[in-house]
Amino acid sequence: MNTIATKTPTAAYPVEVHELSDKQLKVMGLGNGDLEHIAQLVQDIDPMNPGTVNTFGQRAGEQTTAYADELLSQVRNGEVGQMGEQLVEVVGIAQKTNMNVLTGRRSNLPVIGPWIDKLKMRGMRLQNQFETSKEQIDKVITEVQTTVAGLSKRNETLEVMFDNVRKEYYELSVHIVAGRVALARVHQLIEQRQQIASNPAELQELSDMQAFANNLGLRIGNLEALQQSSLQMLPQIRVIQSTNFVLVDKFNTITTLTIPIWK
Repeated sequence: MNTIATKTPTAAYPVEVHELSDKQLKVMGLGNGDLEHIAQLVQDIDPMNPGTVNTFGQRAGEQTTAYADELLSQVRNGEVGQMGEQLVEVVGIAQKTNMNVLTGRRSNLPVIGPWIDKLKMRGMRLQNQFETSKEQIDKVITEVQTTVAGLSKRNETLEVMFDNVRKEYYELSVHIVAGRVALARVHQLIEQRQQIASNPAELQELSDMQAFANNLGLRIGNLEALQQSSLQMLPQIRVIQSTNFVLVDKFNTITTLTIPIWK
């Protein structure tokens, strides 16, 4: 008989939900208030029905899986990098115009007439340069505004995602603990059947139950891996949000402070 499942840490769990220790609950982020929920999930696992293992916790990690793809897409999105380059471009245009103003050559001619003409021409050139720079800046700012609106909206979506992942982490905790209790019950049944199994039918039933225990142990392991993934996802969401916030703040600084001062 296959005895892989009996080697899992879940064997140390009690066969009754109310016998769960505070430590066993606390390490999973749970408390006594979650016992009823755990008990309901334990009832969903039937050793006589192998299909209950396949469906156990099936929906508990759906969002984490979907969110992982969405986060990867946002990390790969070049929109944030492009926006950063555009903001640098805006400041660069403004600085270049200011430097040209400061480095405009001053006339040393003693005759006042040509000097005035030169001054007028230089003024016209500076005005044209300013208008050109203003058009360039306005164009880039308009493009960036669209990106900023998208980033702000995306941060709202990320906040919803963060809350949902936290809820899913809790739901996975409940399922994992319920699975461990159910597996402890199956282990107990296997030990009892081993004492009395004598005919082929009883031995086959014992073998089926052992296979059920193995599959349930694997299912619990998958849920644990999924929960670890959701735990790692939370700081990733915050990093993306922080990057977005910084860019939006820089944009607001440039449009409300840098550009007005430049003008």
